[in-house]
Amino acid sequence: MTTIPVKIFLHGLLVLVPTPQTTDHITALLANSEVMAQASPHDPLCGHEAHVAMIKVKTAASDQCDQAGCTASGFQCVCRGDALKGKRVSLGIRQTSALDKAEPLENGTPEELPASAEKAGSFAYVANLVHAPFNLTLNPAFLSVTPPDGLFVRVDVPFTRVTSCSLSKRDDGGSKNIHSMSLRQLNFPSREDDYSQALAQKVVAEVAVAADAVVTLTISNPDGTGGHDIVLEPGSESYTIDVSNHAPALPLDHPCNDGVARHFAMLYQFAANPPAEVLYPHLRPTKSVPEKGMEPAACADPGFGIMDRPICPIAAFNP
Repeated sequence: MTTIPVKIFLHGLLVLVPTPQTTDHITALLANSEVMAQASPHDPLCGHEAHVAMIKVKTAASDQCDQAGCTASGFQCVCRGDALKGKRVSLGIRQTSALDKAEPLENGTPEELPASAEKAGSFAYVANLVHAPFNLTLNPAFLSVTPPDGLFVRVDVPFTRVTSCSLSKRDDGGSKNIHSMSLRQLNFPSREDDYSQALAQKVVAEVAVAADAVVTLTISNPDGTGGHDIVLEPGSESYTIDVSNHAPALPLDHPCNDGVARHFAMLYQFAANPPAEVLYPHLRPTKSVPEKGMEPAACADPGFGIMDRPICPIAAFNP
């Protein structure tokens, strides 16, 4: 059977959760930075900039894009702002054959730095807030039909594989190096026993569909009512859906582009038990490997790159 890959890129200020009562779906909870910033500690010198949630897809149905409150330009449909705020977005696949069985989401402790592209793609490089040193649990209200205001939009997507991408990196000598990041409080000195590992700033969820499948993006209320469907079109090689939640990129030599992931503090507000002592990822300058040859092939994307300014790791609640 001829198949076409569906690739969903997820990056920015968000946490990932296995979708309840499924083994082949993952849920991205995109933070409302204006709300989360009010409850989060912050550095007075480097504030929590506003993030913009956005979804980009390809469709020939520009009228469906417009009806969903999104903006159509040629074959591209871009959803942001009020089109997404307080909504639930899902990706539906209609075909006669079953999808391939999903691979489990890895949740062990990875090597501090990956030794190969295959290892760099492990889901374990997504900061898992369930494990030490975080030891947190998700506030289940964020998965309810009446979620807290700190959630901007919920996105549910199917997968057979989820690959970590864009591990924490820095420019050096005209190339990039992947760095380990240590977790410690802001303005605290580093210690030998700080927990450290490279952290993913993006993942790609993949699933293969039949050539005659109908792939649909649905934007609805959290309880599933008031839905708007957008039938998607594949590109030359795959269906591509980009889900992001980013602040504007900082200039290269901005003083807050210092390798400290300050925005990460807002992700703790998804926990049922937000910590009193907040751990921030700090880039370790002396712990790195060259990025060349380390990015998994699945991570290749058509223009949805990450600026790394500032470094913006994503997180997960993956029991």
